[in-house]
Amino acid sequence: MEGDILLNKEREILTHPGLTQVEKDGFLLFLDEQIAKGFVDKEFIPYLESINSLSDFCTTQSCAGHRKRGFLRDHRWGELRLRLSQRAMNALEIYLTLFYQHPNIFYVEKRYNPGRKWWFGDSGGIYEEIIIKFSGISRSRSHFEDSIEFIVNVLEKMQRELDLKGWPKSPDLMRKKGVI
Repeated sequence: MEGDILLNKEREILTHPGLTQVEKDGFLLFLDEQIAKGFVDKEFIPYLESINSLSDFCTTQSCAGHRKRGFLRDHRWGELRLRLSQRAMNALEIYLTLFYQHPNIFYVEKRYNPGRKWWFGDSGGIYEEIIIKFSGISRSRSHFEDSIEFIVNVLEKMQRELDLKGWPKSPDLMRKKGVI
């Protein structure tokens, strides 16, 4: 019993809720500053705006895949990092197969990062971030555009279905309801 209480306290410390509006506002303010300074790949900006207009998603970092000096010759991939609301994170497993239907999507990864209390005043702990690697602009502009447009379409589909179906927060409940 005492061990269970300790484990529950550790879970409270080690988990971070899904994307909150305060956190999203902070990321969007940071993104605006980075765009103004010219630090964001200009090819990516319209796609970032599309993704950030979705209520359950927020971009945290992006790279169009320009080959930089010092990188390996085959470094041609783009990268998109996202925070998701709790319900979107729970539904993600349903959509993973959609991402992998595209030949230019290399992988989708869930990463656990330390809390960013210095940015958003959160309580620390760990938060989840999704990383998607895809064919970047160094391979060709059409590869980049085709890849990122596909990613945006999957995220938009996910948002529509989350809103329309009012999915529950737990993947187990989703299975019971026959959603997955």
